[in-house]
Amino acid sequence: LAILIAFGIAGVIYYKYTNYQVTPGSLASPLLLSLESPTDGTVTYDNQVLVKGKTSPNTTVVFYTDAEENSVDSESSGNFKGMIKLSEGINALTVTAFAENGDEKSLAVDIVGDSIN
Repeated sequence: LAILIAFGIAGVIYYKYTNYQVTPGSLASPLLLSLESPTDGTVTYDNQVLVKGKTSPNTTVVFYTDAEENSVDSESSGNFKGMIKLSEGINALTVTAFAENGDEKSLAVDIVGDSIN
């Protein structure tokens, strides 16, 4: 009798594990964020800079300094880009991606605005 019970339990466990299926949306993807430009320590003579990178698809991306702020939505590929104005001197740029589920991820770089008119 114990052998039959053991085989029964083993059969149920085998059935549950072999019939488990992952459906789209059943596993949450981690929020991604990478910054292509600008890189940390970039020196520019322009009064604005292109912020370009990649995150999860269709995600809101906000980038800001002490003086300016801009936001864009990433494309279905996850790529994003937008411009932000700079001040003379060191500009601490923060880029934050906000997922629909409330997750957020940030990156920060320093950009030097030199002789900006």
